[in-house]
Amino acid sequence: MNALLTANAVAAVASIGFAGLGAVRPAALSGSAPPAGGERFYGWLYAARGIPLGVAAAVARLLLANYVNPARDPVALLWLDAWQASRRRPALHDEVARQMNHDLDRLSELIAAGQRAGEFGPGDSRALAMRILALVDGLSVQAAIRDAFDYADVQRMLWRNVERELGLPAEALRGR
Repeated sequence: MNALLTANAVAAVASIGFAGLGAVRPAALSGSAPPAGGERFYGWLYAARGIPLGVAAAVARLLLANYVNPARDPVALLWLDAWQASRRRPALHDEVARQMNHDLDRLSELIAAGQRAGEFGPGDSRALAMRILALVDGLSVQAAIRDAFDYADVQRMLWRNVERELGLPAEALRGR
C-alpha cells in the first residue's frame, strides 16, 4: 500500500511539474519554436489536465485573459476564416469540428477538476464549457473590427457570465 501511495505521489508531482512547464514554456515539451501569444492558450489548456486541486480558477483566469487579449487576434481571425470556409469544404469542416471538440473536452476537464476541488459550483461541466466557449467565440468577431468599436463592456460581460456559470463570486476570475 505504501508503495502505491509513493508511486501515486511521485506521478502527481511529475504531472504538476510538466503541467507548469507546458503552461509557461510549451515549446520546451514539444521541441518546436516558441509559440506566439495566441498559441499559448493551447499550452495552458493542455496544462489544465495536470493541475493540482485548488488552482482550477487560476488556470481559468489565464485562459480567459488570453481569450480577451488583443494579441490573440490573429488566431481569432484564423478561426473566423476557418468557420466561414468550412461550410464549403468538408475536410476543413471535419478538422474544425475536431479541434472545437478537442477544446471543448479540455475546458470541460478543467471545469470538472474545479468542481471536484470545490472551486466551481455544480453543473454539467460539458454544458458549462459549451456556453463559455460560445461567449468566447462571439468575441472573435472583435478581432476583425476591433478598431471600429469599443468592446470593453462586452469583455466585462464575458468575465461576469463565466464567473456566474462557474458559481464564482463577482470579479473572482478578474482578480480584483
